[in-house]
Amino acid sequence: MAYSLIPIVAVIIGAIINWDVFLNKKYRVMNSDIFRAYKIVVICRFIFFTADILWGVLDSLSNKVPAMIDTSIFFVAMAFGVSVWLRFAAKYLEEKKLTSNITLAIALFFLVTGVVLVIVNIFNPILFSYANGFYEPKAGLYGYFTTQMAMYLIASIIAFIRTLTNKNYRKMRYLTIGLVGLIMAGLIVLQIFYPNLPLYSLGHLLSMVLVHMFIVNTESESYRRSISAASQRVKEKSQELATTKELAYQDQLTGISNKHAYVEREESIDLSLHDKSSGDLCLFIFDLNDLKKINDTLGHEQGDEYIIKSVRLIKQVFKNQIIYRIGGDEFATFVDGPDFNNRYYLLEQFNRVVESNIGKNEPIIAVGFADYVPEKDNSLRSIFTRADERM
Repeated sequence: MAYSLIPIVAVIIGAIINWDVFLNKKYRVMNSDIFRAYKIVVICRFIFFTADILWGVLDSLSNKVPAMIDTSIFFVAMAFGVSVWLRFAAKYLEEKKLTSNITLAIALFFLVTGVVLVIVNIFNPILFSYANGFYEPKAGLYGYFTTQMAMYLIASIIAFIRTLTNKNYRKMRYLTIGLVGLIMAGLIVLQIFYPNLPLYSLGHLLSMVLVHMFIVNTESESYRRSISAASQRVKEKSQELATTKELAYQDQLTGISNKHAYVEREESIDLSLHDKSSGDLCLFIFDLNDLKKINDTLGHEQGDEYIIKSVRLIKQVFKNQIIYRIGGDEFATFVDGPDFNNRYYLLEQFNRVVESNIGKNEPIIAVGFADYVPEKDNSLRSIFTRADERM
């Protein structure tokens, strides 16, 4: 019964460290091939541990037939364990196709050989037997263990060599495979000399802890970083899109909203007017006096400066409003919300500033405005027409 303690502990520790891999949804969206292969490895390990636990119980009871059956299951589970581990290693290391195919061929060899040896052992004990109720290992068992040991040791050496030529996550992956191979090779050697101790289960337990530490934690961190990087890229793309949209709706000379932005606002207002959901609204339009004359006599650079100064004047009065450039010398803004009741004050203040510019070589701007009248207006165009007539 004492023999079963290590595989029992292995089951408990394995369940504790691997519950998140099987139950946590985040692993479903990570590297699915690697984690699917890892899950199969863990399942095979649990089957092996269970068979080892039963072997300890049945061997202590000296019950030959159940012990023979369980020992056969033990060796089949071992063969499957070696096979699925090699398949996992092939996926995890992401080797070239030739190397991967060789690894899979070796995995198939261990699986088929293990199953065949167990079947042959039923008729001709070459792996193990029970003489006088006691377990007795045979030459076939030593040969199978030695072959496994050699395979794990060679894989470990190759993996350690590969750590010298790889960087980042690939180096960590090779290091993991190398350490697992070294652990398993060492404990298989001990298992050969001490066949009645659960050293093979101990090797599986240590390798499972090591694999979980390196694979699950490292891959989770790698996944977190990739998600963070992807999120940052999305954020940057969103900022680029916002900047592009802002530039598309911005007048390059003055920095205020352009005709495209005005048309979009017009469409939105037309929709609300059609639905009768618009509140108070007043449209102001502006026209710069003498811009053509300035362009013709002083040049376009002076004309541009005149436009910039005019916009500065409009923004000086209409501080809370978005100003739109809707033509070469035409501008517009909407007054709504709390500012609607101040529209006449804004008009008076603006005209006062313009009048003070007369004779000072400062911008002279004509202005007109019109309120939305529910009984008359079903589009912004009709409001614009009245404002234009008043200008």
